[in-house]
Amino acid sequence: MSEENSIEVEQAPAPAPVQEKSQWTDGFSEDMVGLVQNKGWSSPSDVVSSYQNAEKLIGVPEERVLKLPEKPDDSEAWDKVYSKLGRPEDSKDYSLEIPEGGLNDPMADWARTSFHKAGLTDRQANLLSKDWNEHMKGVASTNQEDLAAKAQEQDKALKKEWGAAYDSNVKIAQKASREFSLDADSIDRIENALGYSEVMKLMHNVGAKLGEDTFATGDTSANVFGAMTPAQANHALADLMLDKEFMEAWMDNQHPGHKEAVARKSRLTGWAYPEVVNG
Repeated sequence: MSEENSIEVEQAPAPAPVQEKSQWTDGFSEDMVGLVQNKGWSSPSDVVSSYQNAEKLIGVPEERVLKLPEKPDDSEAWDKVYSKLGRPEDSKDYSLEIPEGGLNDPMADWARTSFHKAGLTDRQANLLSKDWNEHMKGVASTNQEDLAAKAQEQDKALKKEWGAAYDSNVKIAQKASREFSLDADSIDRIENALGYSEVMKLMHNVGAKLGEDTFATGDTSANVFGAMTPAQANHALADLMLDKEFMEAWMDNQHPGHKEAVARKSRLTGWAYPEVVNG
């Protein structure tokens, strides 16, 4: 081909180098890149979507989220949790509602200190103290019922032991309690410690020592109201059987003192064996 007929072919320019697409995680730390990979996030929208879902699940702003301490004995960390939950700043700030007959002052102070240590809110502390007071009222009521039942049993036994002298002995016991200005509460405390029958016997013995439990007639084993216990009456009967003058009067219906001797022995027998005489 001649030079006139030759066609000059222009060379095409070399293609521009392809620029790599920038990674959206550029600038992330190694830990952050690892988190993205573990979560499977492929774009920023995945991250935002995950955050929205987490916020919906938690349901409260970040400042209201509690982080529980890892160690149960980390007092400082737990104090922060209790404060966020609503524990009063000081144990004295608990507004405990104490009903009449409920927690006394020392007990209430102890309760406030213990409630604060346990991290209770004011509402929780009041619920607990209310339940405690209700429980103790029930216990006290049960105890009173038990004491009343025991007192009835002991009173029944005391009536049998004292027999005809029961009413008079009770009056002597009551007289003694008045002499020493013992009010009902004091008697109740003694009864709780000793029991009903022991209190009655104690008060009767005290009254007897005041010198108001003897007959002016000389029956020193009887009380001022003219009745004896079965034990006293049995003792008196035994003494009469050894009394020669009495035996003569009792056995001789012509004796001037026969009628009185018979009446006296009959009275003592009735006191000594009330269950036989009274059927």
